[in-house]
Amino acid sequence: MVVGLPEGFEEFVAGASPRLLRTAFLLTRDMGHAEDLLQTALARYWCCGSTRT
Repeated sequence: MVVGLPEGFEEFVAGASPRLLRTAFLLTRDMGHAEDLLQTALARYWCCGSTRT
């Protein structure tokens, strides 16, 4: 576990990443851009969204 991560975040990422990556690929039609989009979305959630419960 990484210090500073919200409880359950790692499990969420592990479980949701394949579906989210497929969705990002459908939006971008480029795997590199899809990976960047997913990474950005997860980072924003970790930084900002995870404080809202």
